[in-house]
Amino acid sequence: MGWTFTHGASRADIIAEVVGIHSKIHAKAFVGNTMWTVAEGSNGEKFVACILLQRSSYGWGYKVMDEGMGPVQVSCPLSFLDMADDPTGYAVAWREKVRAYHAKRTGIRQNLAVGATLVLKPTCRPGRLLVTQVRPLRAVDPDTRAAYAVPMHMVASVEPSQEKTN
Repeated sequence: MGWTFTHGASRADIIAEVVGIHSKIHAKAFVGNTMWTVAEGSNGEKFVACILLQRSSYGWGYKVMDEGMGPVQVSCPLSFLDMADDPTGYAVAWREKVRAYHAKRTGIRQNLAVGATLVLKPTCRPGRLLVTQVRPLRAVDPDTRAAYAVPMHMVASVEPSQEKTN
């Protein structure tokens, strides 16, 4: 299924339209322009739905996918997986990816400390930064001393500080 755009629609209009599609929504959460829901189908089955929201010059639009379609997005709240019925098909592998995504994020956050080295994703330049502040995450380029505010989604891993403590 492709995208559906509505001329002149606001983000709130599109959200109301999408919520009206499902007969019953048990939970919803937003991660950026991705809306996650636990919905109940006409057969009573509870499933996770991923609704992508996007703005264009025409108006806001949406694309609806359920977990059985194996969406690329993995930022679904973990609690939603427990609220939905047991998965089948593509949903099984997708739920494993969601759990792995959250485990990695938790591991990265646990290793964050001032002085640690951030290894950024391959598309980011510079590729390595030194942490100067944890919340919000700030870092500097060790070569140029340029300062950066670093979004967590750009962090691939964290290397602990090399400083020795006596």
